[in-house]
Amino acid sequence: MSRLLKLKEAARQPLFWAKQTHRLSGLVLAFFLPFHFWALSHALAGAGALSRVMRMSENPFYKISEWLLVFLLVFHLAGGLRIMWMEQLDLPASVKDALAWCAGFSLLVSLVFLFNRYSWF
Repeated sequence: MSRLLKLKEAARQPLFWAKQTHRLSGLVLAFFLPFHFWALSHALAGAGALSRVMRMSENPFYKISEWLLVFLLVFHLAGGLRIMWMEQLDLPASVKDALAWCAGFSLLVSLVFLFNRYSWF
């Protein structure tokens, strides 16, 4: 069986997409960390340097990116808990239900963050 055929067959399974999304969210979070540490380092340089960096948060692109980052963080957390729940604790559960709960929980928490953080939405 060719590798592409195996990939197409695996892509039909919900766990395939859960695994890929969990990995992708972890990767995005890992790329975010250096930027986060860079922004925090400006706090050590003084209030003026930090305020220049924080002015970026007024940009709508930044606000959407921040919301997406919170969504990915919560999704990564929920996905990790799902993995522990289904594999480590050996509890029976519907795969699709577990994935729906992870996505719904992530969306709910990130929307609460969005509406609480930004009043312009």
